[in-house]
Amino acid sequence: MQKVYRDFGWQVFLSLEKFCKRSFQGGGYTAILDVDHAAPAGSSSDANRMDRLDSFFFSETLKYL
Repeated sequence: MQKVYRDFGWQVFLSLEKFCKRSFQGGGYTAILDVDHAAPAGSSSDANRMDRLDSFFFSETLKYL
């Protein structure tokens, strides 16, 4: 595997951790309404996050990282 693809996958993982991880209300991950206005996880602004986790998140997103 080429380093450029590992680096790309790592950046995707870090972005998921930064913007989609819930550090409160039970933890886990959440969907984002508008990625252009996403606040980092753990911030006081939770208005752009949806209270759901799509079923394909693990099967179609994380398995390719």
